[in-house]
Amino acid sequence: MNFTVMITTDLINYIKSFNWSRKVTQLHIHHTWKPDHSDYNGTNGIALQRSMKSYHVSAKGWKDIAQHLTLLPDGKWVTGRDFNTTPASITGWNEGAFCIEMLGNFDIGCNRFEGEQAEAMFSFCTFFAEYMKLDVKNDVKFHRDSPTAGKTCPGSSIDKEWFMNEINKRIENTALPAQNEEAWKFQAIDALASDGLINNPEEWKSKINDPMPVWTAMIILNRIYEKLSHK
Repeated sequence: MNFTVMITTDLINYIKSFNWSRKVTQLHIHHTWKPDHSDYNGTNGIALQRSMKSYHVSAKGWKDIAQHLTLLPDGKWVTGRDFNTTPASITGWNEGAFCIEMLGNFDIGCNRFEGEQAEAMFSFCTFFAEYMKLDVKNDVKFHRDSPTAGKTCPGSSIDKEWFMNEINKRIENTALPAQNEEAWKFQAIDALASDGLINNPEEWKSKINDPMPVWTAMIILNRIYEKLSHK
């Protein structure tokens, strides 16, 4: 994959159209530590990505840059390792992982995780967790979560509970409009159940957008006909 700079909306659209050949079961969060914010001038994102790849290949002996994405301080993203390739992310946890490096040193007293960079991170993580059907509590991992990491990564200034709560809050907020749009469907199910035309309304609600077999529709229509005939 050639390195490409993207804004978050373009990255999300790219993820949606990407031809995935592997199942992603984890999202790994890192900071680069070096380079940090002082190394970024607003236009050298790809140059920094290339330098990280050179270090990972030459010094670490890896076959490619470790991460799938690097998040720049201005909220832009740089693509890295092919998305269908397992990353060099967290020892023992790489299988099924998608790896993000946030450019910066977020240990206490160093760079601050805020502004456009934080907004882009939370926006993407919210989308990605939903899109890949990840459980935020168990499937979104900091590098330091590994008992063998021996690091503060993604930085001692970033509280994990706060980070995860922010993602969960955004997931809940994005779900509300969808629920409101679906409200009339749930109301219709309740009305059919109260009139005795369907049973187990909660089961129907759990399959609210599933296609209905013709025979099921015919049974409901027959019950409506019988109800009207006895009035």
